[in-house]
Amino acid sequence: MTSKIRDQILKVREDGRTNMFDINGVMYVANDLCFYELVVYLDDRSNRAEYAHFIRTGEAEITDDDSDEDSAEDGDDDESASLTHEEQKSEAVKRLKVLFEDSTIPDAFEKAGTVYLCDHPDGRPIPISEEMMDDLRQLEKEHGLLVYLVIADSWSYSYLYVSKYKEEWEMDVNDLGEGYPVVYVENLEDPECSEFGSIRIFPNGDGFIRIA
Repeated sequence: MTSKIRDQILKVREDGRTNMFDINGVMYVANDLCFYELVVYLDDRSNRAEYAHFIRTGEAEITDDDSDEDSAEDGDDDESASLTHEEQKSEAVKRLKVLFEDSTIPDAFEKAGTVYLCDHPDGRPIPISEEMMDDLRQLEKEHGLLVYLVIADSWSYSYLYVSKYKEEWEMDVNDLGEGYPVVYVENLEDPECSEFGSIRIFPNGDGFIRIA
């Protein structure tokens, strides 16, 4: 980890609002404190063993911040640099087929890039608006991810996405099959509380609703 990540972890611990082994809780507090580097760091499951070791022992191998920042700016970490949009799109189609086995939704995404919103309250899937698509593209650009479905509830939009880290994909698909997709939750009532994490979804009619 970088010294910046280490310092952000220590500041979250000083904040005292969450158990430091509660990853979702730490991500929530980090997001609230605008520690977005820590949010992205913890969203990558490959970093969590390193994080847990640091929390238990206070020991961490610190990498050079400057080179790390250069990689972040240029998108040059080995995994994300070799990843193509088509690979992410193919993975997104695979996940849509898990969710919508007998639907045209996966084909619409594959052929035209159509992203559907499972609308509140019944989960009925409809194509997202152009305005939401603009917000979605900005989210994708900032975090190097690809959104393939949005689920609405009374207070938020949950963006289901394919991350830029291929080593996470198998676990993400398994979680999705069990109804616990990784998402970015846009809090409509308090945007500063928007965060990365997991939600619980349930099939309802032709679409899905969020139940936790």
